[in-house]
Amino acid sequence: MQRDAKLSSVFGRQRPKLRDAARLSKPMFVAAAAAILAACGTAQPANPPASTVERAPVVDTVPTPTNPEPPGTVINETEIQPPTGARAWRVDYHSTGVTGSPVGERMLLVVPMREPPPGGFPLVVWGHPTKGSADSCAPSYEGAASILLIEPLIREGYAVAAPDYEGLAAAGPHPYLVGTSEGRSMLDAARAARQVKGSGVRDTSPVLLWGFSQGGHAALFAAQIQPEWAPELDVRGVAVAAPVSNVEHFVRRAEGWPAQFGVLVTVVYGYANAYPELDPAAILTPSALADIDDLEDECIVEVTELYDRPVAEMLLRSPREEPAFVRRFAENLAGTRKLGVPALVIQGAVDDIVDPADTTALVNRMCANGDRVVYVLRPGENHAVTVEDLLLPWLRARVAGEPSPAICGTR
Repeated sequence: MQRDAKLSSVFGRQRPKLRDAARLSKPMFVAAAAAILAACGTAQPANPPASTVERAPVVDTVPTPTNPEPPGTVINETEIQPPTGARAWRVDYHSTGVTGSPVGERMLLVVPMREPPPGGFPLVVWGHPTKGSADSCAPSYEGAASILLIEPLIREGYAVAAPDYEGLAAAGPHPYLVGTSEGRSMLDAARAARQVKGSGVRDTSPVLLWGFSQGGHAALFAAQIQPEWAPELDVRGVAVAAPVSNVEHFVRRAEGWPAQFGVLVTVVYGYANAYPELDPAAILTPSALADIDDLEDECIVEVTELYDRPVAEMLLRSPREEPAFVRRFAENLAGTRKLGVPALVIQGAVDDIVDPADTTALVNRMCANGDRVVYVLRPGENHAVTVEDLLLPWLRARVAGEPSPAICGTR
């Protein structure tokens, strides 16, 4: 499939499997790689050049705090290899998990190697696309090169905070596509960035939320909960590309696509961990459940490969037919609350991972709420939608305090 071959070269990261040597002989179908599209990112910058700062080994995870501090409080920080013209840290910080209990989380912080402006560097908080549920899939293990557009953002004078999200490189499960958890991760990362000595991020720094795919879901929920969760932050806007806005519809696409079915399993697994009343055995066959522990050991590429088999062998009942799942999907529908900040939404018109109709419905909800939305539907573009030409000037205008246009329709 030409589409899959193209996208498999653009998305994702794969690592050798560790648990089942027999699976190493399974062919790597090109279509399986396409199944990660909701997942594993866009083209990444090349590895950063050698630096005088020694790369810190990342072999640990953030434990559950024994002495909880306010969300956003830094636990520890380690300077790591930066991109050219920047400084970078791996930062562990306090947050609050989906159940309301204290958790530790991790992020990367990258800032320009220059004097900050009087109010501090404007801060972009980056919401990454799906990587998987295993700790080893956390983007912080990849370093600053895992952050989309990191080099142009640094050149433009932004600091960038890139949280892993709850349960990645940290104790506890990852509540995949649970909006409150993702939103807290992003906002608490912004709080933590202000505490890193020498970062140039200050209490007065403007904050901009930016995410792709799963990260779009995270950024939208961060904007929704910010007035209550982190009212002290000066959030100027939220930008999203190909956002997963409707988890129920996202699951529906995976039900008929074996190469995407591993994403459905990841949703079911993440939701069951977040919401105790949900039972994966009501959705997945014993054959599918037999492999579900692999989600804690393998990244999304391997998970989608593992579940790339006839759907009838794996799906007992659609989660869209299970009332308990449907209620939780409704809670995690993006765009149900007024944001209070301008929004930029970018979507590829032929995206077969995130349905463009779902993104249009998201924008319609936002417009009905009175949000100021610029919506750009890009003809002929798939999940690897082009963003740089739109995102950078839009961010620049928000930092400058320019009024955002309200274009509640397709441009």
